[in-house]
Amino acid sequence: MTAAELTIWGLANLWKEGKEGGYAVRHGQKPVRDFGRVRPVSELLNETEEERLNFFEKAFPNLFPYGEGGLEGAQLTLVEFSEHIKWTLRYHDRRFCTHGTYPLVAFGIQQCRQALFSA
Repeated sequence: MTAAELTIWGLANLWKEGKEGGYAVRHGQKPVRDFGRVRPVSELLNETEEERLNFFEKAFPNLFPYGEGGLEGAQLTLVEFSEHIKWTLRYHDRRFCTHGTYPLVAFGIQQCRQALFSA
């Protein structure tokens, strides 16, 4: 797949009812959860799409063009956050490691978690 095709797929996942949504970044009513899973994976799989929002899938639509596979998303097999980051950065097409902000965001969240969990 070309970069243009990945971007088109990623933007299509942001559309609602066949219409293109807005691109403005605005403050939401709820903060983004970056402390990982708070419930078992079995409960996450039964959530509605709105309840299952994944930060990485929405923040990086060109890296997750099908709207699936974000870090700590609803997966049958539990994958540690740091292991999932390592896997994405070793991905064969190098789109994760060459992205301008993805490694910084991922490692920033990982460092915050390490500092808070060790305190």
